[in-house]
Amino acid sequence: MGNTDLTYQGNRSFRKCGVFKTWAQSAGPDSNPQFFCGLRTDALEVILLDGRQFLYDLEGRPLRNGSVNEYRFRGLSHNGTLARKRPLEVGGGFEKKALTPRQITELCRESCQVARSVHAYIHAGHPIDGFPTSDLATLRPLLEVLAKANRMTPAGLQAQGRRFLEIYRPITVLPPDQYLAFVLQLTEGCPFNRCTFCNLYRDTPFQVKKPDAFVRHLEDAVEFHGDDLKRKTTIFLGQANALGVSFKLLAPLFEILRHNFEFPQPDQKVRPDWARGSTTRFLGLHSFIDGFTGLRHGIQEFQQMRTWGLRRVYLGLESGCQELLDWLDKPAPLPNMQHTLQNVIAAGLAVDPILLVGAGGTAFAKAHIQESLDFLRQCGLPQGNRVYLSPMENTEAGAYGEKSRRDGIRPLTREEIHQQRQELVQELRAIGLQPVPYRVQPFAY
Repeated sequence: MGNTDLTYQGNRSFRKCGVFKTWAQSAGPDSNPQFFCGLRTDALEVILLDGRQFLYDLEGRPLRNGSVNEYRFRGLSHNGTLARKRPLEVGGGFEKKALTPRQITELCRESCQVARSVHAYIHAGHPIDGFPTSDLATLRPLLEVLAKANRMTPAGLQAQGRRFLEIYRPITVLPPDQYLAFVLQLTEGCPFNRCTFCNLYRDTPFQVKKPDAFVRHLEDAVEFHGDDLKRKTTIFLGQANALGVSFKLLAPLFEILRHNFEFPQPDQKVRPDWARGSTTRFLGLHSFIDGFTGLRHGIQEFQQMRTWGLRRVYLGLESGCQELLDWLDKPAPLPNMQHTLQNVIAAGLAVDPILLVGAGGTAFAKAHIQESLDFLRQCGLPQGNRVYLSPMENTEAGAYGEKSRRDGIRPLTREEIHQQRQELVQELRAIGLQPVPYRVQPFAY
């Protein structure tokens, strides 16, 4: 391969990277373009000699492009996110912001052009190296996805985004471990929709889908995702809290899920890749949950949901300080949330509480930390249980900012929020719990 052998992490050859099931690479120093094209279990990746990387889902749609320091992500609704690496001196990681429509169009144009160039090069009979061989017949799975990417156009992708928004309400937030989940929306909106810190569902009236409407939603979603479902291993039930309705309403919706998909039995041990590569197998169902759900569903109801495939829920605790919850207009008394947590644990489900770092500003800073820790100690969470720490964003804006100014409460600065997070991390670890960061930033589903 000479100088066309593309490498990563300094000098490691992509050809020797075990993540690719099959790959093709341009052969010879004069190849144009000089590329490595590899098919992973979950995506198609193209790497060019200049270091740019292009990722496509299994339907050929652009997912991401960029280089080591900056990536652009495209969502199925034709939204997008820019992730730019921050210097280590200011904390490292990536700073994210939403892409403009023009930037999304440019992302699509570049990704489509690269796919067309690679597709044309291979099918023109130019020399390639390949795995398992350079014979195109052995590269068929890769070439099938590349052919799909070759047919994509910026206009066609924009039309797909419109179709996505006909199937889904906006997917504005997911738990960090569910960004790659197959989202299905049993409900729309939030039944409370008045917390001062949240404006995600202000314009969405709450409703539960009737069985026939949910079947249509599910069928449309499956058709839209197509082969890309092969890279999704869990199903996330949205929108805000799909479990916050009566068991009588939930039962037929869960039955529809069980009719269409396969889940392991609750205590069945399966490999993590058991569901990968299939459009009908999933490791389990996940959902947000609120503090009232434990009053609506008892242990037996949660146990039944577990037999139907439910595996993990995410509780928006926000704080263990009742005075702060009242100030945030969070309509969930702490005894109710404790009851919910204990019912879920007793039913054998995993539950991840979420704390809102920086909530209540300087007025509640000390009580927020101490009373949250006291509450979590009392809930009987297993050792090593995850607790998500979600920092407040844009504290000067919206209903939260207005209420802070009206009540004379100074929101915490970014540095103070970081300090509170560090204190919570230290104290949570001391009581045997696992703190996990959860930044609600722009993201592309």
